[in-house]
Amino acid sequence: FVVSCFVPVVLCSIYHRLCTNMAWKVFVSIVLILCVFVTSTCSTRVVRVAAISVATLETSYQGNWERALTLAKIAVGNEQNRKSPKPDLILLPEAFAAGYPPCCNLTSYAENRSTSVYLNAFRSLSKDTGVMIVLGFLELIPRSKGVNYYGDPVQNAVVIYDNGEEIGVHYKTKIAGCTSNTSVPPPASCRPWRDETRLLVKGNGIETWDTRLGKFAVFTCSENMASEGWMNKTTGADKADFILSPYNCEDNGGQGGLRPRREFPCAPGEGGKGCYPQPTCDVYAGNMHNSKASGLPSVWANRGGTVYAGDHYIVNLGSAGFTYANGSVAVASVPGEEAILMGDVEF
Repeated sequence: FVVSCFVPVVLCSIYHRLCTNMAWKVFVSIVLILCVFVTSTCSTRVVRVAAISVATLETSYQGNWERALTLAKIAVGNEQNRKSPKPDLILLPEAFAAGYPPCCNLTSYAENRSTSVYLNAFRSLSKDTGVMIVLGFLELIPRSKGVNYYGDPVQNAVVIYDNGEEIGVHYKTKIAGCTSNTSVPPPASCRPWRDETRLLVKGNGIETWDTRLGKFAVFTCSENMASEGWMNKTTGADKADFILSPYNCEDNGGQGGLRPRREFPCAPGEGGKGCYPQPTCDVYAGNMHNSKASGLPSVWANRGGTVYAGDHYIVNLGSAGFTYANGSVAVASVPGEEAILMGDVEF
């Protein structure tokens, strides 16, 4: 509507000035008013997002934080040397600094939200640049909020900073975990270092955050894979304009069927209970499906680098990307390659 009315508005304005026939002047005036009305009511909001797929190592907790902060600073850029518009929002993956380390004490990988030097660095970057920053981490919570199976008060959190202020925290609610300990080999979700039902204290829901950039919801990793998808964010008070999806999963790099899927089978001869086949997530397919079903655009960021696989590490084919509201991928980074991906979310 905006494009189709822009040219008529200009032409009508010129004709209105030149035309001497009163009937035509009235008609043109009506057309001009209608076009201005349609243009004003059908305008599209645009939010520029930097989605960062950071390459991390489970054995380098401090280094992972520092690397992510460096990439965020690069994404914001220098005022004097910037060649493209500064992002309105930066999205980093789920719990990128901790990853999924060897089982099972996560307290050394968890941060106190009010005293963390790492979180404070991102808060300061948000304050200094005016950029909203959304990032995932493991939070050390008060024991009064609960403890996990091992007695540790740890939650999977995503914090939102805007102009240096904390405006929200989402706690992962739909967690992935073990459904059976009896099958041989056991299902992948039963790997102790990935069994979130034992590692994490669950959250209490998926909120919609009403911000200066629009209304959005944060769906963390497995929350994007729930059967209802994002449908509860399409109507009513919880209606969102767009979805942010931070991931920390072993991506197969399938690109929604656009390239061969990588599988993670057990090594030859590993048929016993100690064999944990790696699960695979296809972030492309998940966000494409959810956007198409809900009509909501999205941004995702999954981490690259390495992931712990029991007695060894494997390369993770993480990526960052954007989906249109119709379910197609607008742009995405190469799976497995660290990237700062700039794109626009329109709604």
